[in-house]
Amino acid sequence: MNNINFEELNKSLVNLKAQAETVKESLTAMNNLVEDNINSGAGIWDGPSAATYKTKWNSLKDEIPTIIDDFRKQADNLEMFINTMKNGEE
Repeated sequence: MNNINFEELNKSLVNLKAQAETVKESLTAMNNLVEDNINSGAGIWDGPSAATYKTKWNSLKDEIPTIIDDFRKQADNLEMFINTMKNGEE
């Protein structure tokens, strides 16, 4: 148990949670850009190639929340490990 560096584990936990939130925020920002500018009728990028891109984007966009959930699950697992190990040391 003395080999476990709880300070570093806690830093990793905070970082993992922050990264999940950053990915979520980035996805929202990108999605807003795509919705507002691509095949939206605004004249920025419309037409067949824009429609193809937007279809691909929508498919990818639907997969990213699963990745965010995986980050959060791993953060929960790490937090549970830290708490279990700390309680074991007391």
